[in-house]
Amino acid sequence: LSSAKAWGRLADRYLVHDFMDEAALCYARAEDLDPESYVWPYRRGWSLIDDRPEEALGPFERALAKLERYAQAHEAYGEVLVRVGRGAEAVPHLERASELDPRSGHADTVLGLYLVSLGEFARARTHLERALAREDQRVETHVGLAQVYLALGEEERARRHSEISRNLPQSSRREDPFATP
Repeated sequence: LSSAKAWGRLADRYLVHDFMDEAALCYARAEDLDPESYVWPYRRGWSLIDDRPEEALGPFERALAKLERYAQAHEAYGEVLVRVGRGAEAVPHLERASELDPRSGHADTVLGLYLVSLGEFARARTHLERALAREDQRVETHVGLAQVYLALGEEERARRHSEISRNLPQSSRREDPFATP
């Protein structure tokens, strides 16, 4: 095959069936054939994010260079930076994502949870409460707020968020039309 779109379509099929290694290879080939497109490196990053987050950094960086104003690109890059232990580098990307998409709470949730891991509970609270105001059905936000309130000695608020989190789906859906076919 010599068409980026054909390689991309093949990668998309692999991706929807959870053949992530195969999808990553096909997206890499599509990107080689169409280096100006943001779609192929972005989807390649998503195909690598769970099993090989270190390898997802490069594709997300290349996509972000073309998608500077796309909140979800900053979210994805920030999230993978946190996963690989480079949280300090993630902060400006997560803040930018929050600024670009004031309806989404995902970036503030990821940033809040990162701050919880550092023990910065007051700063974490600010981000997690903003995330909750934007999306009140995100289980990760309620779990983070339960941890924050417990650490801050607000046990009743912690208990309430813990109870809410038990009644929500255990993972939150992310809306990102560029990430999947």
